[in-house]
Amino acid sequence: MTIQSALQHIFSVWQVEKNKPFAKNSLANYITTDFKNAITASSPQQIENYKIAASAGKGAWADVPWLSILNEKITNTTSDGIYPAYLFCADGSGVYLNLMLGTEVPQEKLGKPAARRRATTITNYLYHEIEKLHSWDDGAMDLKSQASRARSYEYAKIGWKFYPASNLPSEDELQADLHEILDIYAQIEPLWVKEFATLEISEEVQKIAAQIPPKSVPQISANTMHKINLPKPFLLLAGISGTGKSRFVREQARVVDPDLNNFLLIPVRPDWHEPSDLMGYVSRINGEEYVATDFLKFIVKAWLAAVASSEKDSYQLKPLADIPSYWLCLDEMNLAPVEQYFAVST
Repeated sequence: MTIQSALQHIFSVWQVEKNKPFAKNSLANYITTDFKNAITASSPQQIENYKIAASAGKGAWADVPWLSILNEKITNTTSDGIYPAYLFCADGSGVYLNLMLGTEVPQEKLGKPAARRRATTITNYLYHEIEKLHSWDDGAMDLKSQASRARSYEYAKIGWKFYPASNLPSEDELQADLHEILDIYAQIEPLWVKEFATLEISEEVQKIAAQIPPKSVPQISANTMHKINLPKPFLLLAGISGTGKSRFVREQARVVDPDLNNFLLIPVRPDWHEPSDLMGYVSRINGEEYVATDFLKFIVKAWLAAVASSEKDSYQLKPLADIPSYWLCLDEMNLAPVEQYFAVST
């Protein structure tokens, strides 16, 4: 069984099974056994000394089922330490592969504000020390859940990649991402043992973490930045991999909204060959229904932010200076012929 086939099965039965009782549920069992086995089989040498744990809930459905990979030299619990994890969106719309921090123990011992500051310091320090992390997204995650535990996952993330249920990557890509995050995890072990084995953080680490540019700007700048008109609404950033093109776009969006609600990164897939890959399509499986993509939903979101008022047959836009900027990043556009999937959109 491959990672891709396991995920395809999970998402294909999600809506039906999550509405059934939790006890002896086939999906819950599949996540904790079959999916776990698929992950273990994909990286046997990297994972053999790690503890693999998976859960879909205890007695009742978890809002966000998960699978974690624990290095017991760092932590033996998901409540503390640092570890890679797969986090499933509550609505079954996708799954995140995420390097994350355990939140419960730090919050219990330090309180939420101090625990969050500690998480930020650790994140910045690791970005300073581990170059491979720079290719992983560090923007806001959306697990489609209002549960407190799920919300804590969202702030405790360090770097992630998102796989939409409607457009899963190839098995090669899924395995490459898993191998890379395990490589990063191996680099973290000596740093963690040295610097973060206790809740106290040394002054040296705090100084290094402070060198990372802040992820927000003073409020006066955030209030005025979006009023600067862009000379062009469409930009092409070219360069070799790892030079920060995607991160540049994300940081521009962060200036206006530190939570990145105005930003969307869409990885272009090699098999994209028509506009429906971006714009969606009409499905007739269960009656005629339009299947909207994240791209289309984001365009609608940006459009709504620009509208001051609307009636049945008309609308009024806000003054240009009052319309917030929205940043859509089509990553790795060269993987598929642009003229086939993007021409209609432009």
